[in-house]
Amino acid sequence: RPPVSNMYESMVYMNWAVMVFAALFALGTRNIVYLSAGCAVSALVMIYGNLLPIDSNLEVLVPVLRSNYWLTIHVMTIVSSYGAFGLAMARGHRHLFLEIKGKFSKAAQEDSALLIYRVIQLGVLLLGIGTVLGGVWANESWGRFWGWDPKETWALITFLAYLVVVHLKFSKKIDAHWLAISSVLGFFFVMM
Repeated sequence: RPPVSNMYESMVYMNWAVMVFAALFALGTRNIVYLSAGCAVSALVMIYGNLLPIDSNLEVLVPVLRSNYWLTIHVMTIVSSYGAFGLAMARGHRHLFLEIKGKFSKAAQEDSALLIYRVIQLGVLLLGIGTVLGGVWANESWGRFWGWDPKETWALITFLAYLVVVHLKFSKKIDAHWLAISSVLGFFFVMM
């Protein structure tokens, strides 16, 4: 089964997704900074995961999670979106740090913002697809597409929050600085 049946496994899988996205974006843009940002986020999440009092043991899955098909598609898509948002958060931190240090030209700021924006777009796409697939799985399991339980509600809130960021950047209502701040603050929605 895919490694996403408990919180610890999901954190490990999210780190894997962060590193895969970091490697792909580093190869696509020929910018090694993606790898360093991905490594930093991955290390912090693993340290956090090991410090938390969460169970890392493998247990028998509850009946609703025994659908390996939906567990694989829905949960791995959602957790992959968290990896993309984690990478965007790391890039946002880097952007803000370099901005404070005064080591950014205007062109470098715009390049950095474009890269943050692309990662957020990927996360929004994955989160949107994953949320709809979760509704399909819920309909198959419980006979309802949407039930407003806390996971469904926060998935929707997170999706809408990042969608606002994408819309504001697309319509040029926020600049590079505010996009970086949004990428950092947006990750709080993921952590909820």
